[in-house]
Amino acid sequence: MSYAWYVQRCILRDGCLQYEYMGDAYFEMGDQARSLRRIFNAGMSVHEVEVVVAGQVVKVYMLATRDFDFQEYLPDLQQMATGELRLAEGTYFDEVIKGQLGMATAFRCPGVNVWFDFHNDVLWTLSKENLEKLQAALETVKQKWAAKATK
Repeated sequence: MSYAWYVQRCILRDGCLQYEYMGDAYFEMGDQARSLRRIFNAGMSVHEVEVVVAGQVVKVYMLATRDFDFQEYLPDLQQMATGELRLAEGTYFDEVIKGQLGMATAFRCPGVNVWFDFHNDVLWTLSKENLEKLQAALETVKQKWAAKATK
């Protein structure tokens, strides 16, 4: 596992996972698709972890490869949740959590509800419902890619 550096902000809506424009060409090189292929080939695994923000426990629902070490990734996730980890581009994960907790936040991140570390092959969200929708959306992508491969 590598240090979290490129984390794609995503919007899960109407059964589709959309990547938010990140303002950095690196996010447009197709690494997300390669990561999804690795996840599909290895098999998907889901896990629930907790981060602490302002003394409050926040559940985070994660999806990754079957052999992913969720506990090893937790320190990076915790630092993203508190805004301590600087990445190539802002995730606004900390701001979305603050909003969910009813804390004042100057930033409004409309629609962002999934994050995707495509170097470490892991996605996460803040609700179990979104996790289920994310699993369904990725299964749809997997089936579409499989159908194209057989043509």
